Amino acid sequence: EVTDDEVVDCYLRCAELGPESLGGSDAVLIVTDHGCYDPDAVTRAARLVIDTRNATAPAVARDPALKTKVYRI
Repeated sequence: EVTDDEVVDCYLRCAELGPESLGGSDAVLIVTDHGCYDPDAVTRAARLVIDTRNATAPAVARDPALKTKVYRI
């Protein structure tokens, strides 16, 4: 579980994965790809997704318009 922490003048916080919290966040960082969350729902709801696991690939394949807000690193 991720807990609140302060990192280099940037405050990170843990939030429930729901449309409101995802849409209200500046960015969503995906660092693991497993069944505990729905990557399609995350991709649709978030304003910006930084994906380190290529978890967003199926959602982008189904809806290429999502590619404008997904950055794979």
